[in-house]
Order: sequence, then C-alpha cells, then structure tokens
Amino acid sequence: MKKLISILLTVALLGLWGCTPERTEPADTPQDSSLAVYAGLVDLLRDELEELRHDQSLAAAEYEARIRELEERIAELTGGDSTEEKPDETEPAPELPITYTEKDGKITVTGLKGDVEILVIPEKIDGKPVVAIADNAFSGSSLTGVSIPSGVESIGWFAFFGCVSLTSVSLPSSVTSVGYDAFSNCPKLTIYCPAGSYAEKFAVSYGYSVVNA
Repeated sequence: MKKLISILLTVALLGLWGCTPERTEPADTPQDSSLAVYAGLVDLLRDELEELRHDQSLAAAEYEARIRELEERIAELTGGDSTEEKPDETEPAPELPITYTEKDGKITVTGLKGDVEILVIPEKIDGKPVVAIADNAFSGSSLTGVSIPSGVESIGWFAFFGCVSLTSVSLPSSVTSVGYDAFSNCPKLTIYCPAGSYAEKFAVSYGYSVVNA
C-alpha cells in the first residue's frame, strides 16, 4: 500500500511540474489528470486509515480478553492465598454482552445483549469452556469486530449473516466447522486466522480476505 501511494504521489507531482501557465490546455489537460491522481491518492489514504482503525480496535479487544484470561488463571493457581488481592465480593461481576446456553458443562453463545460493535467472547463463562456459536447468533447485528476464543469448535448456520458493518473476525485453530452461510452478506469482512488452519481453508474457499494471525 505504501509503495503504491509513493508511486501515485510521484506521478502527480511530475504532472503538475510539467504544466506551464502560458499554454491553453484542452478540456482534458495533464493538470486535470494530476488532480485525478491526487483524488485517487486521498481515497487510498482514507482506506488505509480505516483499516488501521479497525485493526487497532480488534487488537485492543484481544488484549483485554487475554488480560481477563490471565487474571482468571492467577486466581485459580493462588486459591486461598491471603496475599493475593481479592475482588470485593459485594460487587457483582460485570454483565456479559452476550446470551448463552450451557449443556454438559459446555457453553454455546446464542446472541447479543444491546447494541455492541466490538465483541470479545471469553474463553470461559462461569468456569465452563465456550465451544460453539449458535445458528443465527449474531445475524443482522451492528458488529464491526469479533474475537472468537480458542476452544470454540463450531460456528452455526447464518451465525453472522447480514452483518454488513462487520470488518474483522478472528477465528482460532480450534474451529473445525463453519455452518451454511455463516458469513454471507458481510461485504467488508476480513478473517484473521492461523496459517494452515481449517478457518483459513474455509475463508479462502469462499473468497474472503484472509490475514494470518
């Protein structure tokens, strides 16, 4: 992207320097062409800026998820250690922005609570592993970025169908099944996934943009 922008900028400057004020230019002048190049350059810069903003939002969300995971692990290991700072038991835990069901000690995420744009799904809920995203769980929502944790094995039918604002979804290597039309009608979507994973093969086969992460 940066190399392309540099080339366009050079072409635009050469076009402007080659124009003399004494000439009477025809309707489509070199200067007009240079201005068109500048307009294209501005569009490219805006696209890159938007992409970076979404990457930044998703990265921040993933950091928060990892911090929570480490805090839970430390709490498990320290147990009743009186030197470890403990949360105020009178203060309720923050409510998750998702709905879910539990069966046989495993969690399936079923939907959203309220208007959410960036969603980080936790690896565990109430100490139980999150293993699936249900059919139609987020279809038609206003989500723009989603981080799906390691341990999730399946994405249901139409799970993200019609999420027209969705630009990024991170899928872990644990995913081995993606249901019918799970990401259809998501025109801006880029899928972040490990190289060689089932998620990468799925994304490539359906023509989605892929970034190995």
